[in-house]
Amino acid sequence: MKLVAWVCSRIKGGSESALILSVWLIAIPACLYVLFLYLRPAAIQPPAPISQVERWIEPVSGYAFDRQGFALLAQKAPEFATAQWQAASLPDVRPLPAAASVPNGVAMDRVWFKLRYTPPPSLKAGETIVLYGTRIMGGPWSVWVDGRLYAHNLEDWRMQWNRPLLVKLPYASIRPGRPMEIFLAVPFREALGYAVGSLYVGSEDALKPLYDERVFWQESLPRAAILVVLLLGGISFLFWLARRSETPHLLLALTAVAWLIWHLQYFTDFSADETAAVWFGAIVDASISWVLVFIYLFAFRFHNRRFPRLELAFLAYATGITLVTLPVWSWGVYGLIFQHDVNLAWGLGTTLFISWLAIRGGGLEFRLVALSLWPMVFFAAHDLFLLTGQRDPDSIHLFPYAAFFVFGAFLFSIQRRYLLAMAGIEQVNASLDQRLRAREAELDIQHQQLRRAEQRQSLLNERQRLMRDMHDGIGSALMSSLALVEHGGLPAERLAEVLRECVDELKLVIDSLEPIGHDLVTLLAALRFRLGSRLEAAGITIDWQMEDLPPLPWLEPPQALQVLRILQEALTNMLKHAHAGEIRISARRGDGAGTPGITVTLTDNGVGFAPDSVRGGRGLKNMRERARKLGAELRIETRPEGGTLLELNLPFKPGNAP
Repeated sequence: MKLVAWVCSRIKGGSESALILSVWLIAIPACLYVLFLYLRPAAIQPPAPISQVERWIEPVSGYAFDRQGFALLAQKAPEFATAQWQAASLPDVRPLPAAASVPNGVAMDRVWFKLRYTPPPSLKAGETIVLYGTRIMGGPWSVWVDGRLYAHNLEDWRMQWNRPLLVKLPYASIRPGRPMEIFLAVPFREALGYAVGSLYVGSEDALKPLYDERVFWQESLPRAAILVVLLLGGISFLFWLARRSETPHLLLALTAVAWLIWHLQYFTDFSADETAAVWFGAIVDASISWVLVFIYLFAFRFHNRRFPRLELAFLAYATGITLVTLPVWSWGVYGLIFQHDVNLAWGLGTTLFISWLAIRGGGLEFRLVALSLWPMVFFAAHDLFLLTGQRDPDSIHLFPYAAFFVFGAFLFSIQRRYLLAMAGIEQVNASLDQRLRAREAELDIQHQQLRRAEQRQSLLNERQRLMRDMHDGIGSALMSSLALVEHGGLPAERLAEVLRECVDELKLVIDSLEPIGHDLVTLLAALRFRLGSRLEAAGITIDWQMEDLPPLPWLEPPQALQVLRILQEALTNMLKHAHAGEIRISARRGDGAGTPGITVTLTDNGVGFAPDSVRGGRGLKNMRERARKLGAELRIETRPEGGTLLELNLPFKPGNAP
């Protein structure tokens, strides 16, 4: 538990700890796998390499140094009678010069290596014997057994620079205890030399693991690294498309593309087409200059200072190298090694300059990028020496493995910048969040103060409205009645009627204050409850018909009071003058003629009346005025079958409703 707590505390210590931990999570399994490859016990002990052989260099002429010429040469039987064999040891190398004149009619030789192998008496029947070689450079190899051609690699001979040799020897020539002669032939140009690594002869069970292991390190793992680099480059390119200002991501994507072009030779060879193979080789060789340019431009992006002239010089250098080495020119000079020597010298100088800048001053990212450039330079020098024959051909090419250092440092630097930017954003967000919370607290206080002020104002307005309604309604009725009583001009029956109207008015005001939630049906039900007893006492029955109606958003207490007064006035008139025995109250959507809203209908079976014939009455005038204030439509008429009809159409959103 203490170990887990320590690991967690280290991870929480910062983004760098998390990054380092992620690197180790990848590096530790890889290191364990490498140790497993080297320390695993072999099922069968492999034989020792053949160190002493006989060598004969056969001069040949009249053959082109291409696939067709090699095919013709492979059919030419060797003249071993005239061969001048000399003792030689493997690996055997004739170094490649830095630059050599290679005219079209250059002489070509073929080097022969003669191996003597005696199958052990313990050889089992059907057991396979193979010839295994680490590396062969020059022209295509061919294997001869007992003086006869047995195998060759004309189909993909351009890939043999990195592909080991494994040939199953013919069963007919293998006899336990009987010596057999194995010949390996490699044509080469005299000006360019050759290289032949260690050779092994033995059982397939013993040598196949060696072959598979070398294929893993020379082909499989470099290919995997190249694909990973291409994937990272694609991700960087997509990120750059989203944020065009992030030029390091564009440079990383371009580096991945150049890196892929340089290592396309691990995937294809164009052996069947000589012209395509020449162009392919020129493009691949020129791409190394662009790899270095993009890598160094990327490194400069992590330094505080800019070097525009130097960066332009880098681009001009790579462009010049590419143009000069194109196959369109007939230079007649093979200068591949010179080209790579120049690249190596230029890369070494630039790496020294970047390292000097990193030592003088620079962030962690710049120093890490500068440090990752040194394995790339050392691996490039190693591969150059291997290509020129100054290194043992049994070695493997290391430059593909520089991708783990270079791109690892690049990704670490970009990721660290991203994490630092995210940390800065989080800090700014925290500051903004703190300020926002303080502002929200201030606004909340102001909102509460505003709500209290609004509540006080609402109470004041409601108090004033109630005072105005009571003064205009109940108050005026009581004052006029009081004046008549004082002068003795108001009979008792009239006084009772006036007092009843005052009570009804007071009930209306109270009903308008009840919380109805903008529900008209609830409001009408309250009116029915208030006036139902009076109507029943007068012998009038009520027919109540209500639909399921939507709420009216504008139906507040002031508007509810106006609706109640209109309907109360209508019901009072029906009670006093209609001599009706039944009153129907209904409410529905619309008015039947397509007008939207809610229509309240009051009908009776009384004597009816003509509204236009009423003179001097204020009731109808007040009802129409209240309907106008509500934005409603009021229609009163006598029905043909008898009785009075009142329709009050209340819109859902009245334009002039108060």
